[in-house]
Amino acid sequence: MRLWASGVCIVTARHAQQQHGMTVNSFISVSLEPPRVLVSLERGRHTHELVERSGYFGVSVLSDQHKELSDRFAGRLTESGDRFAGLETFRLVTETPLLSVALAAFDCRVIATHPVG
Repeated sequence: MRLWASGVCIVTARHAQQQHGMTVNSFISVSLEPPRVLVSLERGRHTHELVERSGYFGVSVLSDQHKELSDRFAGRLTESGDRFAGLETFRLVTETPLLSVALAAFDCRVIATHPVG
C-alpha cells in the first residue's frame, strides 16, 4: 500500500451465485497494521447490494492500459449485462472474483460501513 498513489480500481462482489463489479477511484489505504482499505460505493448499485449482503469485496487495481475494462465496469457498456464475460478471473479466500490482468488484487472483508449523503 505504500506504493499506491492514486488510480482506478474495479470493486467486485459475489453473493448467492450473483457477481458484479464497478469502477471506482475512491480506494485508499487507511492503515498498514492491521491492513485496512476504504472504498466508496454508490448505494442502490448492484455491486453495493452484493457487498452489503455478502460482507466481502474484491479490489483489482488497473493500469493505464485498462481503459476498456474501466469503461466496462463503469457501466458505459451495460449496467445489467455480465461485465465479467470473456474475462479471466481468479478467487482467493472469499470467493470474490478478481481480475487476472490487474496490477494488484485485494480480497477484503467488510469491517464497517458508514452511509453518507
